[in-house]
Amino acid sequence: MFGGYLDATLLGGIARAIDLWPHSQWILMAQFTALNAALAVAKHFGGKNGTVIVGLSWASVLLIPAEAAQHLSFFTMQVAHEVCRVVGMPEHQGTAYNLICCAMMYVPWQTLGNLQASDPHAETAPATNEIPGLHASTKAATGTKKKGATKKIR
Repeated sequence: MFGGYLDATLLGGIARAIDLWPHSQWILMAQFTALNAALAVAKHFGGKNGTVIVGLSWASVLLIPAEAAQHLSFFTMQVAHEVCRVVGMPEHQGTAYNLICCAMMYVPWQTLGNLQASDPHAETAPATNEIPGLHASTKAATGTKKKGATKKIR
């Protein structure tokens, strides 16, 4: 679709799969899984610098070959086939494939969250007794009033 080098990249593979949608819906799911993992890796190595994250994202989209997503799709379909064969429900192989792909999309971001939570240099918010964003009317209802803020009725 793009011509030349870009057809062999992950970006070209996604464009080709969208162009031939009825015949490549399984490969498209695997390509989005590979894209998702590449974005999570870019976010991890980019840290808080948006320019680095965007640069790493584009580099990974242009450097990862489209064949890698096809191999991932083939491997995932084999796993789905084996799982459905063991469970005894081969008619649900497509659903198992989609569930495995969704799990593979979730795992990189969960891993990224766990890696960032264990970062010893991460900034922590100072501990306060008040809940951020709590309005005065809610504070009055919860009993966290300032001293002298109430009037005595005679």
